Amino acid sequence: VALPGGRFDARVGVDIIPINYITSTQYLGDNQTRLDIAPRFSNIHLIGDWRPFEFNAENPLTGNFKLSAGVAYFIKSQGTADIQLAHDYQYGDMTVPQSEVGVVTASAKWSHVAPYAGLGLDNIPVFPNFLIGFDMGAYYLSSPSASITGTNFLAGNSSNQPILQRNLKSYRFMPVFQVNFNLSIK
Repeated sequence: VALPGGRFDARVGVDIIPINYITSTQYLGDNQTRLDIAPRFSNIHLIGDWRPFEFNAENPLTGNFKLSAGVAYFIKSQGTADIQLAHDYQYGDMTVPQSEVGVVTASAKWSHVAPYAGLGLDNIPVFPNFLIGFDMGAYYLSSPSASITGTNFLAGNSSNQPILQRNLKSYRFMPVFQVNFNLSIK
């Protein structure tokens, strides 16, 4: 929505992280582990754009530069990570099956409301009636609430919850990079 004057506009949108699971192999000492991460982030947002420079025919990108600020309501803002041994555990001559060792699950959840700030270029002509734009910014999230649990031999890991909470408290910025395609129909 363009506001009167042509240098301000507002937009409403939806963001969804389209990743269900990320699986990674890591080493914990000599033991190979499997890490399964499940990020769950989606939001609706209202963002206002301000173009500090007027359009100049000699440099058309000047009028397309914008500064943005807004707010988002996160429908989902949480992540979970499961870590377990990839193979059986060797302790001297004894083999402990991987399934008996257990799984450690860590989770974090952020509050629902977050401010946004960013900058971008938009309305860059590529072809007649086809425009492209770029936006970079970040949401400033609350300090997350975190928990950690374990199963079987790893059941005592809940005592590490304060450490996990302290380690995650600085994970507050969620970067955003968007590419916008606009088609003008006349």
